[in-house]
Amino acid sequence: MEMKDQRRWEDLNTDCLVNIFGKVGVDSLLLDVPFVCKTWFRASLDPSCWEFPTFPKLWTDSYIFDIDYEDQDFNTFADRCAYQYQVRRSLCTVASFVQFIVNRSRGYSTSLRLPVYSSNEELRHIADVCPGLKVLALPRLVQTFNLNRILEIIGNWKYLETLFMADSFGMEKILSQISICCKNFSCLHMFNTRISEDEAMEIVSHLPKLKQLSLINGHIGRDNLVKLLKGCKDLVLLDVRDCVGFDEGDAEILKLASHITEFSCEGSKSADKYYRDNYEEYGESELSADMYDFSEDEYGYYEDEYGYCEDISAFGEMY
Repeated sequence: MEMKDQRRWEDLNTDCLVNIFGKVGVDSLLLDVPFVCKTWFRASLDPSCWEFPTFPKLWTDSYIFDIDYEDQDFNTFADRCAYQYQVRRSLCTVASFVQFIVNRSRGYSTSLRLPVYSSNEELRHIADVCPGLKVLALPRLVQTFNLNRILEIIGNWKYLETLFMADSFGMEKILSQISICCKNFSCLHMFNTRISEDEAMEIVSHLPKLKQLSLINGHIGRDNLVKLLKGCKDLVLLDVRDCVGFDEGDAEILKLASHITEFSCEGSKSADKYYRDNYEEYGESELSADMYDFSEDEYGYYEDEYGYCEDISAFGEMY
């Protein structure tokens, strides 16, 4: 076949290009796609490409606390941007990228996982530019240090349907706002989170019509799970795999969950059983069933398994 008879990538239908570019991620959409050819550059400007912006992983990963490693990853990305776009490196900050990306969406973004280092100003800008947001993921640091701003801007997201949370901090206030402002809300996902009796009741109280609830790898007592099952009767999906606090073969729980279309509890164990199964690996001095009892003392401090205490009531007022 002669070269002139071959189809070129730049001749691909624009709608097809936009559909593809919407799946490649922010880093490729900024650093690779626009520099292939003019056709690809023009297609990358289409707001539909930015409907589901996926920030580079280490900007958003709620479980990475190695700040030096995270900064190093962003610095590499920012260095490339400064080189590709021939701008001063000092202009390439997380804040500037977040603003640039949400502006590119022109209000089209419906799903967003916030970067870890989101300031109050950035959150306000995101809320103003992306009023049609349906899916939101809150990193732990954002939820902890920007709680008051999160509560303020939830009212902008009246179409919000799904929330991913990395912590139960401030959950009662967040769910209360959602119940008031987000009438289409139906899915709550929490990972590796402790659900106390109060928090179980908050879910039931504020989100009784919840359709999907995921608490994978969490700490939830048997009685608290029973409360959820009895209070959220419209659930079609409940995922409590690999949890600590109840046994996967509990007859009452299985009966209460029998009407749920997708119910998963594989790998879940009572705290005592978890302790026994891990006794040989960790030793008595390092592991006890009490490590899963996070309790508040009379001064409002919480103590974890390492004996580390902090006044968590102060976090919400810091910013």
